Amino acid sequence: MSLISDNQARMMRHAIGDHRPERYRNSYCVPVGSPDELEWQELVLLGLARTGAKVNNGRDRFYTVTDAGIDAITPRVQAQ
Repeated sequence: MSLISDNQARMMRHAIGDHRPERYRNSYCVPVGSPDELEWQELVLLGLARTGAKVNNGRDRFYTVTDAGIDAITPRVQAQ
């Protein structure tokens, strides 16, 4: 059973720019108090993300994915 939801994995992949061949960022901005922020707060408690600064007069907050978070969303190749 996965520790993270499909939505959390999607947001983490988006944060690191995983849709490109090379990762070029590590940030995701959400409205403070939104359902997405609650999911990011869960990721922080799991050690998979870090809380960043509030922006836009405190209306939004940035989150970043930790190395453990990147490992959690990176597909594993099984040894033969």
